[in-house]
Amino acid sequence: MIITGIQDLSELESSGKDDLGQWLPPSMYTPLRRYLVDHVTAANNGNYGIAAVFAQHGEIKNSYASGSGASGFLLSKCEQCDAVINGNIAERNAVGFEVSNANDTVVVVGNRFSSNRIGVVLRSNSNAAFAPQHGNLFMGNLISNNDESDSPAQVKGRFGIGIQISGGQTNGFFNNRISGNPQAAILLENDGDITASGNQFDSNEFGEDAILANISTEAAPARDNCIKGISRTVPPNLIDELEPACQSMAVAGASMMLSGTGSLGGPAAPIGVEVSKVRPPRNQPQLESPVADSKLPLRVPQADISKFQPPSEDFLSELAGEK
Repeated sequence: MIITGIQDLSELESSGKDDLGQWLPPSMYTPLRRYLVDHVTAANNGNYGIAAVFAQHGEIKNSYASGSGASGFLLSKCEQCDAVINGNIAERNAVGFEVSNANDTVVVVGNRFSSNRIGVVLRSNSNAAFAPQHGNLFMGNLISNNDESDSPAQVKGRFGIGIQISGGQTNGFFNNRISGNPQAAILLENDGDITASGNQFDSNEFGEDAILANISTEAAPARDNCIKGISRTVPPNLIDELEPACQSMAVAGASMMLSGTGSLGGPAAPIGVEVSKVRPPRNQPQLESPVADSKLPLRVPQADISKFQPPSEDFLSELAGEK
């Protein structure tokens, strides 16, 4: 399912790529404005389950995605996106939820991104419109156990990762539960010459085995990422740099580079499952009543972020799992 302001869908990239419409300059299209996805189940669809590209002022809520070769949910290529992502489940995908050059006023709250190969990816696509990715808020999400073998292979062969920030900048993660991701709870890397910088993690609940890994290159090192609550890092000396990095974020003009490593530990990725053969989900609930046939509001109703505390490990588990 693709929601987009691009009128000629042949201009979107063909199957097998890891993004949609990456060569299109922002001046070519007027974004679609106002969209609502509610109680949609997207299973075994190919690259993407539910994707919003060149679109603003929208909600994706109470929906489900599994068996996607790229990502179950995708938000891509928008400035001042004005998007709320709430109450969704992504499992058995290469990536549960992906943000690619979707910037500002993106609020991702109260979702379950569990049992994928990677839970969440925030990517600055250096070859596409609106890079770098920046300014998203994640709160009250469960990002757990992303080492699911019954899932398609991820394009880079990644596996066992909770949150991957590839050149993403100034994103905030608060009151999330990030646990059971054996390769890395958080992975920092550059995308081309775009650095992972200015991201903040605070008041999140991590498992005791949570790992922060930085594989950014020396040419585009991770900078000024304030990450609290993790005691294990790759490389090991990165742990000693986290508190100073938080201090540098608080001081105007200060900057601190984080040490990186060339490799990751953790489990090897199992062979990917063909999209069509990923086990289907259990039946999902239907809307209690039809959506009124009326215009959507000009602005998306904002979520009350004060309500979102770290969820339990079984958050939304009654709707998760396969048939």
